[in-house]
Amino acid sequence: MEISSTGDNLNILIACDYLRHHNWMSFLCWYSVKRNLPDAKVYVASQRRVMEYSLFQWTRICKTPLLLHKEATDEEQVDFVLKKYNLSNLLVIKPDQVCIRDFDEAGLKYDYSKSIRYADYEIVCDCKSDRATVFASYLNGWGKFNASLWINKQSCPLSPEYKFAQGEMTPNEIRIGKIWYAASAVFSIV
Repeated sequence: MEISSTGDNLNILIACDYLRHHNWMSFLCWYSVKRNLPDAKVYVASQRRVMEYSLFQWTRICKTPLLLHKEATDEEQVDFVLKKYNLSNLLVIKPDQVCIRDFDEAGLKYDYSKSIRYADYEIVCDCKSDRATVFASYLNGWGKFNASLWINKQSCPLSPEYKFAQGEMTPNEIRIGKIWYAASAVFSIV
């Protein structure tokens, strides 16, 4: 089956850990996919750790499958999801990768000849780059946001205040900023 520009026939796995910062990062990732690839089916897989009730509750409210598994390599995690749901056309992404445009706008055709694909250089770039890709990573920051300052924090940086969208930014950073602030309004109620 061909995958459309809006993600029809595409399954996306957000591969993350059961950590506070991966909770909001995965939500932002999910929100961006639903906004730019609305027809894609999204799954979240996380390694089971000490359970905190408040983490990943948004998956239930947003009707997104959350799969908790024992410690595993990336490949074992993907195999677990494939076996559970019998999926094809699976794209595996990380929680720091935000979907900033659809495939047509990025000028890309998704290679659906592979049943599993990990997000790579072709479809993901650092958000400080000017490349027009489908996904952009903010792991090295965007605007005034510094990701390393938010690792394992009790609080969440998703906020409707435009405190991070400052200074000179690339078009990809601007897109992340728009998604960030739209997602923050939704995250606060889920």
